[in-house]
Amino acid sequence: MNSGTESRTENIGHLILTLQFEREGKNWVGTCVELGTSTLACNAGRAQQKLHESIVSHLDALEEEGERERFFEEYGIEVQRERDQDRELVVRMPLNRMNETGLFYQPDVFPFPEPAEQLAIAGS
Repeated sequence: MNSGTESRTENIGHLILTLQFEREGKNWVGTCVELGTSTLACNAGRAQQKLHESIVSHLDALEEEGERERFFEEYGIEVQRERDQDRELVVRMPLNRMNETGLFYQPDVFPFPEPAEQLAIAGS
């Protein structure tokens, strides 16, 4: 998450988020299932890129407003402190949508930085 805040560079963990992509007409809609963040683009690759940018912006805004901890607790989002290479990711998707064309899910790992105020305290 790098929105110009140079002091937020140390990662304390990561988030595992589920990204859903679906064709709607000539466009693709990308949605982060856990955050509810979504975007629209002309192709799946661009939708993925824009969704990653939107997720970072969403997480930065939560941090800036002091709402990250409350939001994560309310929506069951956990910061993973250890990166376990052998960890198995399970993606759940509704069975009634499995046969529709143009819908797919992708688990993704997002680095999670130390909040800026904690870095400032640690550097004192």
